[in-house]
Amino acid sequence: MANLVAYEIKKYLTNLTATASLCVTLGRTLIASTNLFLFTEPVRATSCMTLIPFAGAPPNKDKIRQDSYVQIRLKTKSIRTTMETLQDTINKLHENESVCASCNGKVFAMQSAPLFLQFTEAGDYAIAVANFQVKHTKL
Repeated sequence: MANLVAYEIKKYLTNLTATASLCVTLGRTLIASTNLFLFTEPVRATSCMTLIPFAGAPPNKDKIRQDSYVQIRLKTKSIRTTMETLQDTINKLHENESVCASCNGKVFAMQSAPLFLQFTEAGDYAIAVANFQVKHTKL
């Protein structure tokens, strides 16, 4: 389920208009395998966003509720740009019912602000993350 959620978020993000702050930061609309990646962040030096799904707790006993999780990593040339853009991404995705419309889930940010991780080895890019929980309910 976590992989399905990552694909849903990817689909939502690639449909953002070029004027969305995330698209402006990365220089164009989000394009899979160019500036938007699933599962693995590219090693090459580039500004990009990576969606990393990870499994949540097992479904409850009556299998009515199940949670999935996705970490979003953003890498840009500036720590300020990285943090501001990822904060905007948190604001855009949190409780937005249209993000996971086809997999019956609602996205919740797990923290109110992005978490700065590190600079790349060469110090050229700043990397920060935001974690999201997607709650699924069987109807």
